[in-house]
Amino acid sequence: MHTQISQTVLEKEYYDYGYEAHEVLYAAAGDLNGKHTEQYLTVYIYTLFGDYSLKNGKAVMRSGGDNPAAVVLEKSEGEYRVKEYWSPRDGAYYTEDLKETFPAPAYEALQKIDETALSHNELIARLESEIAAQLKENVR
Repeated sequence: MHTQISQTVLEKEYYDYGYEAHEVLYAAAGDLNGKHTEQYLTVYIYTLFGDYSLKNGKAVMRSGGDNPAAVVLEKSEGEYRVKEYWSPRDGAYYTEDLKETFPAPAYEALQKIDETALSHNELIARLESEIAAQLKENVR
């Protein structure tokens, strides 16, 4: 599931050959419309993605970004496959989109990350460490 989410983020954010790491904020049975069903699982994440190089053992972003997103997984034949990817629009729509799409627990988890620069920076540093490990192993 982790690999499918990473590959989907990279594809949807136009970094097919980049690297990605994410933090799961919340997961719930159902789809993005809030319809509860065991066939779907929606995973709400904070993702860091882009084109990276390795410099002095650390991941250095050449281009990319970070943002919250939702990935809907569909259970079929005992396995989950990505059905849908969603990310908020930029600018004035960003908060509105998040409030409309993220359920309260996911939105609150995101707010906790964003409450202080320190917690946000710590998360980014941890995700960059995960990407550095991927670079060292040359894992795609």
